[in-house]
Amino acid sequence: RAAYDEGLALARRAVNLDEDNADAHFAVFGNEGRLMLLDGVTPNPISLLKVNNELERALELNPNHADALAAKGGLYRQLPWALGGSLSLAEECLTKAIANDPNAVGARIELAATYRDMGEPNRGLPLLDKAMVIAQREGKQRLLAEARTLQAEIQQH
Repeated sequence: RAAYDEGLALARRAVNLDEDNADAHFAVFGNEGRLMLLDGVTPNPISLLKVNNELERALELNPNHADALAAKGGLYRQLPWALGGSLSLAEECLTKAIANDPNAVGARIELAATYRDMGEPNRGLPLLDKAMVIAQREGKQRLLAEARTLQAEIQQH
């Protein structure tokens, strides 16, 4: 928690120093989102709008910001339709994130989950294979485990 609090303070400072820095706005989004999750905040329109503003600003400043696109895609996939969720918009954002960052591990996993949710789980298997190779190479153990878990889930069905 302390690290996210510090990260949020630094990210806000970066925004104050340069309002036009997409990475700074994305850092505010990321740290605020993690703190909300740690606090057990249930996603609701008010809390989502609060963090979404920073995400939207990052994408306004840099429409090709791979991490922001991946986060937006994840939100579209995970949110219920009534709160703006959309699997087709998730697919669009995640595909663009991967195109802009060939090493995007999380976006590949999220896109594979999107295909699963669309009823086309086998479309995600090549994405998971590639995600595991990159995660292994870059030492991203949490993402490697996440990809393996989703792969096993898809292969069992």
